[in-house]
Amino acid sequence: MTEVELSFTAALARVTYQKKCSCLKFIDSMIWLSQMRRGKRLTPAQSKYLAGCVIRFQRQISAKVVEVARKELERLKAAERPRERS
Repeated sequence: MTEVELSFTAALARVTYQKKCSCLKFIDSMIWLSQMRRGKRLTPAQSKYLAGCVIRFQRQISAKVVEVARKELERLKAAERPRERS
Protein backbone atom coordinates (compact mmCIF):
# COMPACT_ATOMS: atom_id res chain seq x y z
CA MET A 1 0.00 0.00 0.00
CA THR A 2 1.17 3.51 -0.71
CA GLU A 3 1.47 6.14 2.01
CA VAL A 4 -1.69 7.81 0.72
CA GLU A 5 -3.66 4.56 0.94
CA LEU A 6 -2.30 3.96 4.44
CA SER A 7 -3.48 7.41 5.51
CA PHE A 8 -6.92 6.67 4.03
CA THR A 9 -7.23 3.42 5.98
CA ALA A 10 -6.03 5.12 9.18
CA ALA A 11 -8.69 7.81 8.75
CA LEU A 12 -11.41 5.25 7.97
CA ALA A 13 -10.44 3.22 11.04
CA ARG A 14 -11.66 6.09 13.23
CA VAL A 15 -15.04 6.51 11.49
CA THR A 16 -18.31 5.43 13.12
CA TYR A 17 -20.33 3.30 10.69
CA GLN A 18 -23.96 2.30 10.50
CA LYS A 19 -24.60 -1.41 11.00
CA LYS A 20 -25.73 -1.92 7.39
CA CYS A 21 -23.03 0.14 5.67
CA SER A 22 -22.38 -1.27 2.21
CA CYS A 23 -18.63 -0.61 2.28
CA LEU A 24 -17.96 -1.76 5.86
CA LYS A 25 -16.63 -5.18 4.84
CA PHE A 26 -14.28 -3.63 2.26
CA ILE A 27 -12.99 -1.02 4.68
CA ASP A 28 -12.47 -3.66 7.36
CA SER A 29 -10.41 -5.75 4.95
CA MET A 30 -8.36 -2.70 3.89
CA ILE A 31 -7.61 -1.85 7.53
CA TRP A 32 -6.50 -5.44 8.14
CA LEU A 33 -4.40 -5.36 4.96
CA SER A 34 -2.73 -2.11 6.00
CA GLN A 35 -1.76 -3.61 9.35
CA MET A 36 -0.67 -7.07 8.22
CA ARG A 37 0.57 -6.82 4.63
CA ARG A 38 1.92 -3.32 4.06
CA GLY A 39 3.93 -4.35 0.98
CA LYS A 40 0.90 -5.54 -1.01
CA ARG A 41 -0.20 -3.22 -3.80
CA LEU A 42 -3.87 -2.42 -4.30
CA THR A 43 -5.51 -2.71 -7.70
CA PRO A 44 -6.66 0.56 -9.33
CA ALA A 45 -10.29 -0.42 -8.63
CA GLN A 46 -9.53 -0.97 -4.94
CA SER A 47 -7.72 2.37 -4.76
CA LYS A 48 -10.67 4.15 -6.39
CA TYR A 49 -13.15 2.56 -4.03
CA LEU A 50 -10.99 3.36 -1.00
CA ALA A 51 -10.76 7.04 -2.02
CA GLY A 52 -14.52 7.03 -2.66
CA CYS A 53 -15.14 5.71 0.85
CA VAL A 54 -13.04 8.52 2.32
CA ILE A 55 -15.12 11.05 0.40
CA ARG A 56 -18.33 9.31 1.47
CA PHE A 57 -17.48 9.73 5.17
CA GLN A 58 -16.02 13.24 4.78
CA ARG A 59 -17.94 14.65 7.74
CA GLN A 60 -16.02 12.38 10.13
CA ILE A 61 -12.59 12.71 8.49
CA SER A 62 -10.08 15.58 8.37
CA ALA A 63 -10.57 18.00 5.48
CA LYS A 64 -6.94 17.54 4.36
CA VAL A 65 -7.39 13.78 3.99
CA VAL A 66 -10.64 14.28 2.06
CA GLU A 67 -8.93 16.74 -0.30
CA VAL A 68 -6.11 14.27 -0.95
CA ALA A 69 -8.74 11.58 -1.60
CA ARG A 70 -10.47 13.77 -4.18
CA LYS A 71 -7.20 14.47 -5.97
CA GLU A 72 -6.27 10.77 -5.87
CA LEU A 73 -9.66 9.80 -7.27
CA GLU A 74 -9.30 12.31 -10.11
CA ARG A 75 -5.79 11.02 -10.85
CA LEU A 76 -7.03 7.42 -10.96
CA LYS A 77 -9.94 8.34 -13.22
CA ALA A 78 -7.59 10.25 -15.56
CA ALA A 79 -5.23 7.28 -15.71
CA GLU A 80 -8.17 5.04 -16.58
CA ARG A 81 -9.48 7.18 -19.47
CA PRO A 82 -6.71 6.54 -22.04
CA ARG A 83 -7.21 2.78 -21.64
CA GLU A 84 -10.89 3.12 -22.52
CA ARG A 85 -10.14 4.91 -25.81
CA SER A 86 -7.66 2.28 -27.01
